[in-house]
Amino acid sequence: MIIQTQKKRVALRFGVSANVGGAKLRIRGRSAATGCLYFDRTVEPENWEETFDFLLPISPQKLIVDFDGHGAWPTTIETAYLPNSPEFTYQEQAIFNFLNLFLPNVCTKKPGIYNIPGTPYRFFYYEGDIIDEEDGPIITPARADHYTNDIHASKKAFRQHSVPTNSVVILHEYTHLASGDRDERQPDYNAVDLALSYGFPKSEVSYVFTKLIPETAEYQAEDQRAENYYRATEMSDYINQHPDIDVDF
Repeated sequence: MIIQTQKKRVALRFGVSANVGGAKLRIRGRSAATGCLYFDRTVEPENWEETFDFLLPISPQKLIVDFDGHGAWPTTIETAYLPNSPEFTYQEQAIFNFLNLFLPNVCTKKPGIYNIPGTPYRFFYYEGDIIDEEDGPIITPARADHYTNDIHASKKAFRQHSVPTNSVVILHEYTHLASGDRDERQPDYNAVDLALSYGFPKSEVSYVFTKLIPETAEYQAEDQRAENYYRATEMSDYINQHPDIDVDF
């Protein structure tokens, strides 16, 4: 299925029917132009008919949507515009402008150094793992360099995740630099507030803390793994407390 999202702030509502208990339907959306992933979600309808919403504050021109069902199948598709995002500071809006320009092409973008207009920061995009001058390869999707005011990111990692997930990752690193805070806790909260205010779905924001961070657990010290477990629980609770965006379908 091809959906014309036209690079707008849109929401998609899929109607799903099921004929057995425990039915599941995997719904995956990719850019028709670049193949970049926008969502990959398995839904489990609790009733025989149910609707599921997907929020895309950043979207491609055309979205290819695939379905893989086990006792469930899509029946309807509705599209609507997301409400305008709230006012952000000049620098925050500059970061969102960069996300809109860079991330839809993240799968095909050449590695290199990119300026982030409207900010004092640069974006270092590595083909493989991020390379630290002293420690060598670092197994993480992105990091903030407080000494040079740069954000470093791995193309290898970003290609594995969705545009919303990568957006939250970059926002997290940005809030490190903007606040000067090297600890994780406050940048976590700041990034979540920015991402949800802009319209990114709770499921993708939560994914960063519940799935993405644990994926690198084997490279973390034991005390860090324990800290990240509580970090995931704390942030999931905080995300769920945020009000949902009201979309007029």
